[in-house]
Amino acid sequence: MDAEADAEMKAAGLTDQEEPPCLVAFDEPDWLVLQDPKARQMVYLITLSALVPTDAEDENTNPPKDVSEMSRQQILDAVLDAIANPIQDAKKGGRPRKVEAQVEKVIVYRERHQNGKFHFHVALKLNVVTTWLGFRNALRVRHDLASHWSSTHTEFWTAARYGYKTTPTKTEVDKDFVVHTADGKALDMEKETDEPWNAGVRRARRERRERLAHEDEVLEKSRNHGNSGKVVAAKQKAKKKEPSFTKMDFYAMVETEGWKTPAQVLAYAKHRGTEKFKLFVALPNASCKNFFNRQRIGSKQKQMQRRSD
Repeated sequence: MDAEADAEMKAAGLTDQEEPPCLVAFDEPDWLVLQDPKARQMVYLITLSALVPTDAEDENTNPPKDVSEMSRQQILDAVLDAIANPIQDAKKGGRPRKVEAQVEKVIVYRERHQNGKFHFHVALKLNVVTTWLGFRNALRVRHDLASHWSSTHTEFWTAARYGYKTTPTKTEVDKDFVVHTADGKALDMEKETDEPWNAGVRRARRERRERLAHEDEVLEKSRNHGNSGKVVAAKQKAKKKEPSFTKMDFYAMVETEGWKTPAQVLAYAKHRGTEKFKLFVALPNASCKNFFNRQRIGSKQKQMQRRSD
């Protein structure tokens, strides 16, 4: 062995009699994303699982419990206690916060690992924006629970939806989830897990899909320059990828553009409208005219009601 190779082996802590350790690749679950210790939010998705890595500071605590043997209610009780009694520093015992966080609503889901054991996801919404380390410490120190706190969910509906809705990769969900609310009222899970209406977001998503479809068409044309048959095929392929224009897309345009009359819609269609937007406006049912007629009728009814009051 030459001197350079020998130095590399020593730097790695190996001798010439030892073989390098074998690195085993494995697929990490989608919830096991990097935690942001500086995150300050009202909503978190908590995961309690045997796959949650423990920190070096955990060496003075008991080994984490096997959550597979715990119930949803036990997990809920532990989370509620951690929120009510956070530990800011697991070694020093913590310090009081200026504003105490309280739970507004929380949902506990239980899911099964591929190995047959269970883990838990907890959709949590607090009443104030706050960090999560103190809550994580409390779960670890007082309840011997290792937890992962995802800060990628900034709205409660996305965290609640994670455990409630099926996906192509998750065909089974927990039907016996446990719910806790501050006011004691039941949650309408369909409303809690549906994306709220946001005209700007809907419009931006559609325009992004339109732009990507156009870029794909340009790319295909450049690849097949001089081949008329393939260019036509590229156009047809791009049209299939381009999103359709629906009534909801029209409502989003009305709200974001501030249109009040059909004339404003027609002016936009003439100067800036896409092909699909123009086709929608020109529909025999005259959807845009019907929309503004309904708006005027609704406005008049509100005015009459205010006068009668």
